[in-house]
Amino acid sequence: MVETCPHHDDIVRTAASNAAKLDLLLKGQEEFNESIDEIRKQLTAQDKESAIDRMKIKPVFMAIGIVMVILLTKIGESFIEFIFKAIK
Repeated sequence: MVETCPHHDDIVRTAASNAAKLDLLLKGQEEFNESIDEIRKQLTAQDKESAIDRMKIKPVFMAIGIVMVILLTKIGESFIEFIFKAIK
C-alpha cells in the first residue's frame, strides 16, 4: 500500500485548478493576440487605401500647379509689358 501525505487530495485539486486557470489565461491571450493581429491587418489595409487615394489625387494637384505657374507667368509677362509701356 502506498502512503500519501494527509493533504494529497487538496494539493492535487489545487494543481488541477491552477492548470485550468493557466489554460484559461493562455486561451484568453491567444484571443487577445488574434484581435491585435486583426486590428493590425485593418490598419494596414487603411494605410494602403489612403496611399492609393493620395496617388490618385497627386496628378490633379500637379495639373493645378502647372496651370497656376502658366497663369502667373502670363500675368507676370503682362505686368512687365505694362510697366515698360508706362515707362515709354
